[in-house]
Amino acid sequence: MRKCLHYSRGPGTQSCCDTVCHHPTPVRPTMRTATAAYTPHSNRPVSVPGPGVQPFYQSDNHTGLAPASGLVAIVNLALHSKPSSRQATCQGSKPILLNVGQAAKPYPWVPRVTELALLRIGNFVIMCLPGEFTTMAGRRLRNAVHATLSPMLGADTKVVLSTICNTYSSYVTTSHEYQIQRYEAASTLYGPHTLDAYIQTAVGLAQAMVDGKPLQSVAVPDEFEGQLISFLPPVTLDTSPMGKAFGDVARQPNAFYEAGQTVEVVFQSANPRNNMRRHQTFLEVQVFNSSADAWVAVHTDDDWCTKFTWDRPKGRFSSESIVTVHWEVPDEVVHGKYRIKHYGDAKSLDGQVTAFEGTSRDFGVGAAMFTKHGVV
Repeated sequence: MRKCLHYSRGPGTQSCCDTVCHHPTPVRPTMRTATAAYTPHSNRPVSVPGPGVQPFYQSDNHTGLAPASGLVAIVNLALHSKPSSRQATCQGSKPILLNVGQAAKPYPWVPRVTELALLRIGNFVIMCLPGEFTTMAGRRLRNAVHATLSPMLGADTKVVLSTICNTYSSYVTTSHEYQIQRYEAASTLYGPHTLDAYIQTAVGLAQAMVDGKPLQSVAVPDEFEGQLISFLPPVTLDTSPMGKAFGDVARQPNAFYEAGQTVEVVFQSANPRNNMRRHQTFLEVQVFNSSADAWVAVHTDDDWCTKFTWDRPKGRFSSESIVTVHWEVPDEVVHGKYRIKHYGDAKSLDGQVTAFEGTSRDFGVGAAMFTKHGVV
């Protein structure tokens, strides 16, 4: 199960927060997260004593910004985003140098919507979280989820935290740790009640898991894949040498390999940026299945035993490419007849991208496959 946690409305607003946390505390029954802000007050972990970069000092709260008022003004002017008094109140003990919650050029500087997820295998529960939690913050979050799930799953329910999932939302501290403003607290972007927002959302997910009810998030994480700025020049043209075609094998494998050896095949290829082949592959290691009379893929570029290397052998400005495929034959390999296959895409001068593939010759793996006549 997963749900999204919404921190702020975005640029151009003066509200400091949107997520309301109804956490069972008698002192603060209603709390809010703040629009993200950052201060370099402490650039050393809390366990390491020592000053930060002048004029910012650890555990110095707002007094450290007084001699840096000119720097703060310059930074806020450059960002076109001076923190409001309401935002400063929301951030509490943290003096704001970088008002990152309102910075949105060329993209938002920090996440405004993050995803939380609970995965359950029996009574083993994994919490997928985008931030880095201090020890005490993690314990409180884990205990809250455990208390919600244990009536259904049992007292021996195991809850673990898996952090920095899907995006990165910096550190998360308890409200008491936040007041001290050491490294982790200064890097808790969304204010002193960030942990309470995570607890509220995670407990809601856990309760929905207990009740067997689906959840629908109102907030959706931003997608920037189609807007990314790249400093790499675009692919303009792919060509192959005279008399060669895309997918031709430039260097064939040996006739026979044993476990522990490395198979190497070189293909005439094209720039892999023409098609990044997400959820696909640039290569396959295939074994021949005699009973089905068919080649079956046993490894792809997703496996640790394979390696895919692209190169321009005639220089970086050449339009010719080669690809080298390495396969480290595992110890547990099944003996048989194998081959390497390469998949690619080439761009013509008019911008058209055409898929191609290449296949190496067969080779044997295992002593039973090798005779004086070669591969059986």
